[in-house]
Amino acid sequence: MNNNLLHKFHHVFHEEESKVYARGNLIYMPNKDSEQVFFVEEGAVKIYKHYGAKTFLKYFIFDHEIFGLEGVIGEEQYFNFAEVISLKCKLKALNAIKLCHSIGNDPELAKSILQVLQSRETITYHRFQDKIQKSTEQIIIGLIMEIGRRTGVIRDDGIHIPFMPVQGDMATYLGVSRQNVSTTLAKLKKENSITYTRSSFIIREPEALML
Repeated sequence: MNNNLLHKFHHVFHEEESKVYARGNLIYMPNKDSEQVFFVEEGAVKIYKHYGAKTFLKYFIFDHEIFGLEGVIGEEQYFNFAEVISLKCKLKALNAIKLCHSIGNDPELAKSILQVLQSRETITYHRFQDKIQKSTEQIIIGLIMEIGRRTGVIRDDGIHIPFMPVQGDMATYLGVSRQNVSTTLAKLKKENSITYTRSSFIIREPEALML
């Protein structure tokens, strides 16, 4: 998220109290009244929907990003499930009506909300485009680089990613098998392009991954 968006959302949510959720907690689910919009101070959330026996994982939401915008765009209920996937997640919640009032008084905030919605539609479009045009390995690398751009901290030894989704969630999100994800990560680790443990993930050679 760029600095202008971050500043804007910090300002809008600054008076709201923080609440900490544990991994696996549902923030909301379909058909629940869309009364609140959420800002992630720290942690990660996945947004998904069930279609029969299948799960469509729509988005990952990370630090300093917002979600739950259904009430702002005129929908009375949430469309999806929102579930915490980090060990803990610190959120702020803002009443959707209050946010709509702020948007009405601040054209720049309206533009910021629109930018968030458009960026997510763009990510979804490119995900399906990549599924047609790229190899499974390239698709997985693309997700790693996307998360690196959104959340990574650049240090001397590479791009440190504060939280990387588990391999099962990555596979569901990309529409590939968990074995595909596991094999690709192992290959990249062997090539020293990335290193990872349960508590850390570092992109060591971003230039090589972008080739």
